[in-house]
Amino acid sequence: DKIENLDSIPFPARDTLRLQIESGNSKTARIISSRGCIADCSFCSIPPFERFQKGRLWRARSPENILDELTLLKEEFGVKTILFAEDNFIGPGEVGRDRIEKIAEGMISRGLKLRFRILTTAESLIYCEHLLPLLKRAGLDRVIVGIESASPSALETFNKKTTLERHYQVVDLLTQYNIVLHLGFMMFHPYVTIDDLRQNAEFLKKIDHACFFQYFSNRMELYPGVAIFKRMKDEDMILFEDEYKRGFLYRYAEPHIENLARGLTPIRRKMTDVDRSLLDMDIWVTENNNTNEHKEFTKEYKGLRKRFSSANLGFFCKSVENLESGWDSEAFEYSKEYYLNDIEKLDKELMSMINRKEVKDSSCDDRELIGDTRESYVC
Repeated sequence: DKIENLDSIPFPARDTLRLQIESGNSKTARIISSRGCIADCSFCSIPPFERFQKGRLWRARSPENILDELTLLKEEFGVKTILFAEDNFIGPGEVGRDRIEKIAEGMISRGLKLRFRILTTAESLIYCEHLLPLLKRAGLDRVIVGIESASPSALETFNKKTTLERHYQVVDLLTQYNIVLHLGFMMFHPYVTIDDLRQNAEFLKKIDHACFFQYFSNRMELYPGVAIFKRMKDEDMILFEDEYKRGFLYRYAEPHIENLARGLTPIRRKMTDVDRSLLDMDIWVTENNNTNEHKEFTKEYKGLRKRFSSANLGFFCKSVENLESGWDSEAFEYSKEYYLNDIEKLDKELMSMINRKEVKDSSCDDRELIGDTRESYVC
């Protein structure tokens, strides 16, 4: 049976955290304040795992218990940034909203001054809009939301029980409260169509997130027990079931899409550091764009960000056109080389901006989000 009283579990050992900080790496720690999730996404391993055991689908630690661990991390280890690593930090209903309100109030009253990041669903975020100013004041600087797709058919396949309209509502909410949005997003999945790819690209463009290459290349990973597995097995779409720890290999229902998905994977690995730097800059800009001394710098960065978006969209849309015409590998490789040359130039400009004196001198000692993050960044 599940452990219902999570407060009865001792705080985790933090030996590696101490080594991480003493070696000069990021002063960031992960914390889990709840277990489980009431959602039932078809690609996720949490729902079948939670339903395999007796007990509630979602259990949470008390606000006081969480605040005590946060205080320990701040005072004993000098932690400055927290990632709440559970699947849905907000939790269900009034119970979940009341809990996070008490956590935020406690962080403020204790003077913790920690920056923190959370994972949640679109619905949970919308229903706690009234708490966003409080969470922002407590230190919330980024929200990772499981948007997954802009295609209604994909959302149905994923059993997301949400709509594209709600996704746009989430974007507007976080923009209004000056909180950075980080998407959970899957461009590729076994049943994706060319129309889906175009809808996703258009969505990323509209919400001004096309600068992040990961969103153009992420694909669904398939593991044992997930709801969509049975459908795929019945339809003979699973290629190999041996290497399940790395995710099962599967085929795509629409011809040639696998060529594009696989072709983008090595580029995604190359772009990881670029995406991280852009995300770090986004967080910095949300906190400094209203100060006169940084207005010109912010304007210049947003211009550079648009150029990243243009490069990503151009390359991706051209690749989709290639896909639609039957797939020409040589044309893709040529387009990829041209794209990576453009990105290399843009990345040099980005790193130059990050290393400028006005950024380095702007409270980096308190943040660890701007500067030499490419080797030491910890989510």
